[in-house]
Amino acid sequence: MAVQGRMKWFSLSLLFFLSLGCAPSTPTSTMPDSRLLGGHWTLVNFGAPWCAVCRKLEPELAHFEKEQPNVRYQHVNVEAKHTSEFKNYFSKYFHGRAIPFTVLIDSEGRARKDWSGYLTYQEIVSDILEVETNMAKEQHH
Repeated sequence: MAVQGRMKWFSLSLLFFLSLGCAPSTPTSTMPDSRLLGGHWTLVNFGAPWCAVCRKLEPELAHFEKEQPNVRYQHVNVEAKHTSEFKNYFSKYFHGRAIPFTVLIDSEGRARKDWSGYLTYQEIVSDILEVETNMAKEQHH
């Protein structure tokens, strides 16, 4: 019961937090993804259909996408890196790491958190809450 209450609090807190810091950004040459991000926080997952761990992670990410609509979700198939409209993610965030690899990107195109391997919905939410807390502390200093 406490976890459900915390998740509801997190959803409301994240909505408020992201509404404060999500003014649309102006695309620049240093942020090639900003046009695609559209000024929103985005969770990007790099994976492949042949990857068993990637397939195991899919339901957790689908749950995240459904329960946290304030954070956009984008899956990038590493096999289609040259044809994907999100190919800029490869050069900016992926750097050939092992898959699955997931990155939380803020509205200005900065990577705020990344994960390698499998993680649960609760772990994703908890880690994003930690990012939110740390950013709030930075803003108060």
